Amino acid sequence: MEKKTAKKIFSIIKKTNEIAIFLHRDPDADSLGSSLAIYFWLKNLDKKPVVYAFGPIDKSFAFLPGFKKIKVIPSSICPKEKVFIFPDIANLKMVNEKLNQAGKITVRI
Repeated sequence: MEKKTAKKIFSIIKKTNEIAIFLHRDPDADSLGSSLAIYFWLKNLDKKPVVYAFGPIDKSFAFLPGFKKIKVIPSSICPKEKVFIFPDIANLKMVNEKLNQAGKITVRI
């Protein structure tokens, strides 16, 4: 990631407290690990992050710190947070295309 891009992302994060982090469909270790790492980083910044999944998560990942904090929601729901972070996602079809049209600030990492 370029330094300029990182600064822009951090600027967005500094301006809000409630931040949604999304796992992609059928999350793997990369998606879970990066999402939970961002979750704990944001908690350390005194933010109120929430990690969302749009379906069940393989219980073999239950050993990961923060696993129980992940909220499973139907894909028809658009969370209330103003900033959406999508780690480990090449395009929004991996999550829910409706989220891209929700009028929120989105960050893909």
